[in-house]
Amino acid sequence: MTTPPPPSDDSPDADAVPADKDPATPPGGRAAGQRHSAGGRRWAVAPWIIVTVVALVVVAGLTTAWVVFTGEDQTARPACTGSVVLPVVASPGAAPALQEAARRFDATGPSARSTCVTTSVGEEAGGQVATALLGGWVNGTGDAPAVWAVDDTADLASVEAAQSGLTAGRSTALAATSPVVLAVRPADAAALAGRSWADLLADPSLAGRIALPDPRVNRATAYALQSMIAPAGAAPAAVDTAAVTAAGPALQALAAGTASSVATTSDALDQLATGGGPFTAVPVTEADLAADNAARGAQAALVAVYPTGPTAGDEILPVALSASWVTPTLKEAAGALLAYLRSADGRAALSDEGLRVSAETGSAAASTAASTAASTTAGTGDPATGVDRSVAVVRLPDAGSDVTAALAQALGLPA
Repeated sequence: MTTPPPPSDDSPDADAVPADKDPATPPGGRAAGQRHSAGGRRWAVAPWIIVTVVALVVVAGLTTAWVVFTGEDQTARPACTGSVVLPVVASPGAAPALQEAARRFDATGPSARSTCVTTSVGEEAGGQVATALLGGWVNGTGDAPAVWAVDDTADLASVEAAQSGLTAGRSTALAATSPVVLAVRPADAAALAGRSWADLLADPSLAGRIALPDPRVNRATAYALQSMIAPAGAAPAAVDTAAVTAAGPALQALAAGTASSVATTSDALDQLATGGGPFTAVPVTEADLAADNAARGAQAALVAVYPTGPTAGDEILPVALSASWVTPTLKEAAGALLAYLRSADGRAALSDEGLRVSAETGSAAASTAASTAASTTAGTGDPATGVDRSVAVVRLPDAGSDVTAALAQALGLPA
């Protein structure tokens, strides 16, 4: 018997079917008429390679879909090498909105100098902040701030008059405003419709009917009284102490004992809503009234009346500070927060807290005619908040602490 020759390079592949399993296959392992490929041996692909390739394709597809639908490319974000808390101090009129805006800002994953940033917003009266800043924050409350959000530009001016470098390069454009209004029960709104602030001061029938808590600790009282004695005009200037002195007798008559009958604006609103006070109207900022009503329930217990004429109120202005304790990282983080507050998302956060922003924001350039033509009858706004931010308002700048002290003296309050 002849021994078959050893297999040559034309031998069948290892995974070919054996010849003895197929009668039609001749010795050599290939059916008649088949040819080998010109390149030589046919290579098999291992299953794990196929699985790996498919997995990579799936992962790439999912990543692309995530970026398309969310607009976020996580790989594009630099990795944080640490974390830092951005300290912000806000005046009472700015605090609620700044806290909400900071929450939304933090949700964007901000970073500064490769450091992850979170924001902490504390609340403190503007006058106290001004004093602490000028003293190097030695007697300040909480961490020394990198951002100060004022509700009264007069407080800011007092700091800049003494140390202008603390706010060097700041923007002068207000982020938001909230004018003072009169909160009344719905049944009393019609009696005050169409009146100006000056009319209210001159009407003897209103003596004792407007709650006037101490203006030194209740900014809405100070705003209302300044609005009553402000000169009319398209671009009114802040009132001065001489104007307070001239209006002294009228102011004292208007108070008629109510100035000391209630301690705070919040207490006055509670008494008015429950019918427990001797007055029928309470000065309050628009945003504070909206928040107070929202806390009471679905239907506003009180509604806003908008007297015509120049109107004082909260002026929200966030400012990055250039103090010695503000590190380069905090400085960059502060800039990012301020940019966010000016963005569409940031302005939405301020507006959602009842402040007027963009087209809603009143300005001193607004015409008195527009304010006079605006309806002062309550009930045309949001029934849940009792306010109507579509009412045009001529903004009256706040006069500051000296005028506020003079107003308290004119009301007969103890020093």
